[in-house]
Amino acid sequence: MGNLKGHALPGSFFLISGVWWAAKFSFCYTTHRNKGAGITATKAMQRRLEVIEGSVLLSFALIGIMAEQFVAGAPSASL
Repeated sequence: MGNLKGHALPGSFFLISGVWWAAKFSFCYTTHRNKGAGITATKAMQRRLEVIEGSVLLSFALIGIMAEQFVAGAPSASL
């Protein structure tokens, strides 16, 4: 993580997850406030979004770990 690529990958993942959280909470807030306004977002939809979010964040972490270990000049899985 001592170069630009090592800082850009986690930073971009952080920005993507921040935008995702902002959109998700805005969506949950508007659906909670406008129950009778015709928006058909149920609790099942929100639970599905939680599962998708968890799997995406887990994949971001795994991609970051693998990229940090197996790029050129990395320790190649040795400590």
